[in-house]
Amino acid sequence: MQTEGGQRWARRALLLGILWAAARLPPLGASLPQRLPRATGNSTHCVMSPSLEFPEGFFTKQERMDGGIVIYFLIILYMFMALSIVCDEYFLPSLEIISECKWPEMSPTSFGNSVRNIGCL
Repeated sequence: MQTEGGQRWARRALLLGILWAAARLPPLGASLPQRLPRATGNSTHCVMSPSLEFPEGFFTKQERMDGGIVIYFLIILYMFMALSIVCDEYFLPSLEIISECKWPEMSPTSFGNSVRNIGCL
């Protein structure tokens, strides 16, 4: 529970915040600043698709159509297997050590789920 002084301080801080925000609003009837057009280098001011900024990849389009995409999937599978090994060998034992030291009453499974959901690790 907050004390009477704490509630008074919180009200004052809220009031000051509202006043600060209101002081920075444009006056009524004033025109808002307009965005400047992007320097696109063309006369239509069209922006190129962001997908064109990505690299092409290892294979040409013809090589991908001839089965090169299979190699991509094999690389993805290999990376998932590597991630699984790293988690089993290093991540889970470190979670067990942390949970035993900090929160002995919590099981490692629930501790690991809580830490992953919070996004700490």
